[in-house]
Amino acid sequence: MIDQSISKFLNSFAHQSELFDRSVAFGQDAILFKGLLFLSFYVWFWFSMNPGQERRRIQIICSLSAVFFTMAVCRGLAHILPFRERPVNDPGLNLVLPYGVSPQTFDNWSSFPSDNAGLFFALAFGFVYMNRVVGWMAIAWAACFIGLARIYLGYHYASDILGGAMVALAAMLFSHRFVPRSRIVPTLLHWAEHHPGPFYACAWVIFYQVATMFAEPRAIGSVLRRLLFD
Repeated sequence: MIDQSISKFLNSFAHQSELFDRSVAFGQDAILFKGLLFLSFYVWFWFSMNPGQERRRIQIICSLSAVFFTMAVCRGLAHILPFRERPVNDPGLNLVLPYGVSPQTFDNWSSFPSDNAGLFFALAFGFVYMNRVVGWMAIAWAACFIGLARIYLGYHYASDILGGAMVALAAMLFSHRFVPRSRIVPTLLHWAEHHPGPFYACAWVIFYQVATMFAEPRAIGSVLRRLLFD
C-alpha cells in the first residue's frame, strides 16, 4: 500500500537524532506553533483597518464556522467508520519509534480521518479568502509541520491527513457559500459592534478551544460516552 510505503520511508529517518525527533514531537503538542500561531493572524485580520474590513470579518466568521463543521465531521467519521489502527500501534509495520513517542498515546483512537489535520487545514484554507499569500503559506505550514510531522511520528497515515484536509476543504467551501446567507453573520457583527464586552469574551473562549483542539469538551464527551454506552 502507498500509505505503508510512505510511513516506512519517513520512518527510516527516525531515531537517528534525538534532538530532531523530540523537536518534531514537541511541535505536535506546542499550542504556540499550531493553534495560537494560526489564530493570532485571524485576530490580526479581524482588527485590520481597511475599506474591506466588514467583508473580511464575514470571511473570518465563515472560516471559523468551517472549523466547527470540520471537527464535527472528522470526529463523527472516526466513530462511524471501521476502526483503523494508528501506524505507531500497528505491529505489522515494524516502525522504529522516534524519540519521545509512546505507542500508548493513541490507544483506542481511530486513525482516519485526522481531525488534527482537518482543523489546521481548515484554518489554513480560511486564510486564502482573506490573503492568498498568507493562505498558501499557512497551507504549506499545515502540510509540513502538521501533516508530514504526524506521519513521521507514526500518529497517522498519509491518507488520514488527506482525508482530514478534504473534509476541511469541503467544509470551507460549504461555509463560505451558505453561512453568509444565514442570520448568523449579521447577528454576530451587530453583537460585536454594540456589545463588544460579551462578544470578545465569548470569542476568547472559542479561540482558546480551537487553539487546544477542543481538549476539554472532547474529554467531557469521552466521559459521558463511557457513562452512557459502556
